[in-house]
Amino acid sequence: MPDHDGLRIAVIGGCQARGLKNWCTALLPGCQAADWHVNVSAAGAPAEIEKHLGYFNLFITQIADGSDTPSLERAALEARFGQTIYLPLFAFPGFHPDITPCGVTKPEFRFVRGPLEQLQSSIVIAAYQLGIAASRVPRLFNSLVYAELGYLGAFDESRAAATSVYAESGYDISGAIDRWLQHGAFMYTNNHPRMRVLGTLAWQALRKAGLQPLDPDAVPEPFDDLAQSVRWPTHEPIARRAGIAAEPLFGRLAAAVDDDAGRWLTLEAFVEASYAAYGDLAPSDFINTEVIAGAVDGLRRLFDAPG
Repeated sequence: MPDHDGLRIAVIGGCQARGLKNWCTALLPGCQAADWHVNVSAAGAPAEIEKHLGYFNLFITQIADGSDTPSLERAALEARFGQTIYLPLFAFPGFHPDITPCGVTKPEFRFVRGPLEQLQSSIVIAAYQLGIAASRVPRLFNSLVYAELGYLGAFDESRAAATSVYAESGYDISGAIDRWLQHGAFMYTNNHPRMRVLGTLAWQALRKAGLQPLDPDAVPEPFDDLAQSVRWPTHEPIARRAGIAAEPLFGRLAAAVDDDAGRWLTLEAFVEASYAAYGDLAPSDFINTEVIAGAVDGLRRLFDAPG
């Protein structure tokens, strides 16, 4: 087995950086690796990150060209510090086309925080705005509603988009998607992939750097910090489309609950908690994203609700 003592890898990106770093140390025994989540805290400010980078001799950055942090883009890092590989952030809304943030104007602008923090369901918000009782909302998560809202094509659209984004940067993930699907949904939320995804991406990035990493399937899976964050279900209409089993439960932040049993919410419980979070907000208080506006219009068409 190759010894990678002396190899020091810096992984710079967003919420996926920690998992990629964990995979680097698993796939290259003996190497050292560190990660930074850009701008999520004072330690993630670009100027703070750059103070530490002289120690490293290989860089993996998920900061795309044209970002608002140009000093952490591939070309800038390579010019200052050494070999740098660009690895795009992995986004895949195909399992969860219903997810959206939502701002409100009452009493002043803020993001709504519900049972899954800032992640909201466009169907639930639309139902609330249309005056549909919370008890009726779980029945809206069906193939008829998903078809009306355009959600049934989300998986295929996400597959095509992700494959294209990675191909543009010299990666081939077309076959990997089918391998990931063998174990079910491979995303916790639209931008939180499971570790099998990050293992493939880390392996390809390390190969691009001219290294010979171990096969991700041949080593124990590293700690998955994203599994501790919020988790969105894969509802039956999407699961059937993707050819996998549905995952019906919502997962709260692990750090926000006392035990694992209290972490998981049924759809009914999620709707009730969401309606409670909206309090006495009026429909006009919401700043509707495109997906929420589409859900409002779609439900109105289906149920002939008043405008």
